[in-house]
Amino acid sequence: MKQRFFLLFSLFHFASTAQWSLGGTLDQYVAIAPKGQEEVPYLVSNARLNSPDINLLELELGYQYKNWKVQFSPAIGSYMNRNYTTEKPWRRYLYEGYLTYTFRKNEISLGTFSSPYTQETPRGVDQLSYSRSLAPEYVPYYISGFRYKYTLSKQWQAQLFLMNGWQHLLA
Repeated sequence: MKQRFFLLFSLFHFASTAQWSLGGTLDQYVAIAPKGQEEVPYLVSNARLNSPDINLLELELGYQYKNWKVQFSPAIGSYMNRNYTTEKPWRRYLYEGYLTYTFRKNEISLGTFSSPYTQETPRGVDQLSYSRSLAPEYVPYYISGFRYKYTLSKQWQAQLFLMNGWQHLLA
């Protein structure tokens, strides 16, 4: 059996505490394997071998005013190219985008959210396994619609989603 060596380059995240916020994620990989093998089938985060690969470069742009918050997160990279190519052109490079209103312990949001239904995520630091083994097929990478979030305590939150869309997987 051929052995593979994977190297995970760091993830960066930064943000400001002002009304405007700017953040970002960079997931970059280098996978080294014997000559003749160019990719690993069914690997979500990085399938290309023997060359550096930007899996995800995401910007998190936010604005908060009183109880309102707007979040817009465009992204590029091999994750977006492999998983979002069948989306409508305006949707292919949108990781998240939503409007939130907060009151007491409640949040009401409308827009597109990263999926809470699977541990499969494009962010390497959040990924428990670098294969598709933990999630059943047809679990969406993102969902669109309405989200209601209630904070039970510092450690616990409950969420309810009403969806009108989700990712279209490649056939």
